[in-house]
Amino acid sequence: MTVREVLEELGWTSYSALGHSMRGLTALRISILMPHTIRSIVAISPVTPAGPPVDEATLEAFSAL
Repeated sequence: MTVREVLEELGWTSYSALGHSMRGLTALRISILMPHTIRSIVAISPVTPAGPPVDEATLEAFSAL
């Protein structure tokens, strides 16, 4: 089921969306696709699938772990 189908099945016409990381982007996308239904959005640390940029020194530090 899509988010839209779940909302329709539940009979929700207004709601708040909460998402962390990639689901934060999902919450933002829902607000774009269905702006008339959303009351508020909480997007905690939303990131893209590529993730945030990481410099070479940080990559080396993680590799050493």
